[in-house]
Amino acid sequence: LKIGIPQALAYMLAATNPIQPLFGIVTNGSNFLFLKLIRQNHPQYARSHEFVLERGDDFYRVLQILKKLSAAIGS
Repeated sequence: LKIGIPQALAYMLAATNPIQPLFGIVTNGSNFLFLKLIRQNHPQYARSHEFVLERGDDFYRVLQILKKLSAAIGS
C-alpha cells in the first residue's frame, strides 16, 4: 500500500479547495490505509495504520471510518 501513498497525495494536493481538510484512501481490496491532508502554509498529511480485513475487528473499523467519511461528504 505504501507505494500508492504518493499518488494519492498528489491527487489530493491538486484538489481545488485548499481550506477544507481532504481525506483519501489507499487500498488493494483487503488492506486499507486512510489519509488526511491539511493544506495551509505548509501541506501536512497524516495516515492511519494499515487495516487488514482478515485481522480482528479491522473490517468493522474500516466500515465505521467509511461511514463517518460518507456522513462528512453528505453534510
